[in-house]
Amino acid sequence: MLRAAEGSLCPVACLEVNHSPCPRSANCVSLPVWKGLDKVINEYLDGMTLQDVLDKKPGYDGGDNYVI
Repeated sequence: MLRAAEGSLCPVACLEVNHSPCPRSANCVSLPVWKGLDKVINEYLDGMTLQDVLDKKPGYDGGDNYVI
């Protein structure tokens, strides 16, 4: 859901699927940090459903109360 609305959730452009490989990636000291963060973000969001979000919303009773 979030990816459909926001697009890529990568913390840095060099991890994007369609991004050209960075010529410095082999020696980049921060790349492992970004890869780890990307993994944590994806694992967290992949384990969440829209129902999970609704269940955590204070005051939500499951009714058809739509506010735009």
